[in-house]
Amino acid sequence: MPGLLRAVRDHPLHLHAVRQRAVRPLYRLRFLRPHHDEARFVLTFLKCRGSIKEVEKELGISYPTVKSRLEAVISRLGLTATPSSEELKEQRLQTLDRLSRGEITPDQAAEILKNLNL
Repeated sequence: MPGLLRAVRDHPLHLHAVRQRAVRPLYRLRFLRPHHDEARFVLTFLKCRGSIKEVEKELGISYPTVKSRLEAVISRLGLTATPSSEELKEQRLQTLDRLSRGEITPDQAAEILKNLNL
């Protein structure tokens, strides 16, 4: 049986199907074409493996700006999800922790908390 599985896995039609599944979600990025800043943001976000801190450094923008751009792209792609009350509570606590550690300013914390309440 392992030989048969290997033959199926290595078959050109199977490889084409796998490649299509991997590439198809990236076609959604074409919706970003008219908005080159959004496309650049998405590519930077992927390059930074989703680390908001790394995106901040890479693009030289603040945490609230990264979050708002991320939300805008998610919404533009039709992927908006409503966070649970537990998720909102956790995000509020994380924001307050970042504020207490001096990672963000009070104004940035206020902006983040305001955006969580929308």
